[in-house]
Amino acid sequence: IPPTVFHLLNIPAHPSFQGLNLFDPEPRPDRAAYSVVQSYVHQYAIIQGPWKLIFDAGEWESSLYDLQMDPEERTDLKNREPDLVNKLSCKLAFWRFQQLDYYAQSGRYLKYYPPQFED
Repeated sequence: IPPTVFHLLNIPAHPSFQGLNLFDPEPRPDRAAYSVVQSYVHQYAIIQGPWKLIFDAGEWESSLYDLQMDPEERTDLKNREPDLVNKLSCKLAFWRFQQLDYYAQSGRYLKYYPPQFED
């Protein structure tokens, strides 16, 4: 969100901001987006193309959805697409552990920007 807000204010985004400018004139539809939900559940997700993989850390379970065909996420396709689940799970785990490692060391974020990933 911060890169988009800064774009709207016509201010360059600081390099420490994670995220994308939603008004980028050259969006990359193949680029992965990551998210975290921490409330009643503790979930991590990766969205790449039409695919969304959700990892539930409490249940230690993943689910896979085709957002173009199933935008309401009603049909879990993890058993039909095991190779895709594995690929997206590896990307998500790498992102997750890089984030956890970065924020686990309190002095690190005073000196260095958060990790950024290019797919």
